[in-house]
Amino acid sequence: MQLLALLLTLLSIVVRRTDCRKKSSQELEKYVAASTEDLARLFHLEKELWDILKKYQTQEGSKKDAAAIQTFLSQTHFDDFCSEDSLEHVSHPVNGFHTIKRTTGLWEEIIMKMEKQSKLKKAKQILRKFPERSDFEEGAAFGLMTIQLYYDISYDRMMSGKTRKSEDENSLSPQPLPLSWRDAVTISRVARYVGRLDKQIEWLRTALEYCDENDAPIVRELERAVMEHDKVLLEHGLGHITDQTPDGLPEVPVFTFSHPVGDTKTSEAFEKSVQRLKKEAKFIKIGKNIKTLENPTETKFLTRTFHRMWYYGQNTTIALCQGESMMNPDEERKLKCHNLHYRNPYISLGPFKYEVLSRDPHVGMFRDFYSMRETDDLLARARGDIRSTGYQVGDRVKYYTTQRVSKRVTVGEEDFHLTRRSSERISLATRWIVHQDEEASDDYNIINYGIGGQIEVHVDYWNADNKRAGGARTSTFLGYLSSVGDGGRTVFPGLGLSVQPERGSALFWVTVRTDEEYDSRMYHMGCPVREGNKWVATKWIYSDSQMWNHQCQRVEGNYRTFKN
Repeated sequence: MQLLALLLTLLSIVVRRTDCRKKSSQELEKYVAASTEDLARLFHLEKELWDILKKYQTQEGSKKDAAAIQTFLSQTHFDDFCSEDSLEHVSHPVNGFHTIKRTTGLWEEIIMKMEKQSKLKKAKQILRKFPERSDFEEGAAFGLMTIQLYYDISYDRMMSGKTRKSEDENSLSPQPLPLSWRDAVTISRVARYVGRLDKQIEWLRTALEYCDENDAPIVRELERAVMEHDKVLLEHGLGHITDQTPDGLPEVPVFTFSHPVGDTKTSEAFEKSVQRLKKEAKFIKIGKNIKTLENPTETKFLTRTFHRMWYYGQNTTIALCQGESMMNPDEERKLKCHNLHYRNPYISLGPFKYEVLSRDPHVGMFRDFYSMRETDDLLARARGDIRSTGYQVGDRVKYYTTQRVSKRVTVGEEDFHLTRRSSERISLATRWIVHQDEEASDDYNIINYGIGGQIEVHVDYWNADNKRAGGARTSTFLGYLSSVGDGGRTVFPGLGLSVQPERGSALFWVTVRTDEEYDSRMYHMGCPVREGNKWVATKWIYSDSQMWNHQCQRVEGNYRTFKN
């Protein structure tokens, strides 16, 4: 009988936990880590849950319940910062990380420890809206890994929760909670998942340093990581490409240290790769279009040009993300700002403020393109509607990828008056056909980024397979709907160009040449958001409708820069 009673008790616990994690129709969408706005909504739900738990403690709680709640508070310090503004709180990536950590485990644990479960129905309804564990182990952990990688933050600062350039120790506002050694292990595992074997080892070393318990499991995991790292280097060398990929991608490069970590220091494959690295370094130069080395144009995902920009060009990309200017000084001195009006009397009343950032290929910034009220209205239209971007993997559609940590909503010119007005303004500013022909452009993508929100190095058009009705994706309009506290730059490694988001301004560039071949210098990246809430609106414009306004030149080359 005692055994039967024990089995029934265990069954009731399992049923309660299963019921607690059932999803409701009003749940937050999965992959909350990919959007700062979703994180703010999640933190607000935590506040509601905390209010319910406090009321329960006052009216129904036992001494055992009170002790469990006190243990939860000593772990999370939730009562120290629960009064903060939700969006401001989660705009710090470490706070966002801890928000997902609590909501994918700790909150359920404390609720299920309470003795009078029948009094916590509203609490369980909130738990059903919380994200799944993978959102912490993949999304949140990946965000912190990329922030450390691209901003070269010391691991001691990362473990103390300080990711900003300067954290004010004397600030009256609560400081971010530190990371635990278990958090470091979680981040190391997502590093391995995305092919960053170097970062896997560094995060495990950090976990070992901060571990205050039995460290034998970490030691064994670190030993395995070193063995795997060295095996890749010795068998394949630097720059190895694998089809064992995250997110269902066909191929990705594997990132390692520049040398084996263990006792075996070299192999024939490794030595050949060292020579190849030196050779590639001569190709990857700022201002050089290395696409010309790829002949004919490759149609696979990880082309030679893509691999060179992503793997061999990573140090340039990282430096640009940190705000370093790497453009040729002589070329930079030739750049000018224009009041664009094209001798049009109407535009002359309020010419477009256009700053040329690159003459060849064409990149420029329209300053004050949107008013503050317009950016507010566009954000109001997008909030609550953003979703993960689906992409095809075989016969399945996936919604989370480490290639882009963001969510978006698609809005056409007919859906919202401001998007139509925006397209009319783009046409006036660039003399490109944007919305007048049905196939001239895609709808707007209004995008919000999450923890370490970024989009990996890529180019917007790479071969004829990308063509659709309307032609080649020729140019890109990127409107900044918010400024960013730190990070989140748009960088072009092939140009040495780094652009800080500025609310109301818009970046415009031309991806393809007049012969519809792309220029490798137009590879670009949206750098990880180090702090803040980044919003952008993108518009892709196609070639066929431009045949009269921007005609092909006799000599193949890049489109000319706008001028009056």
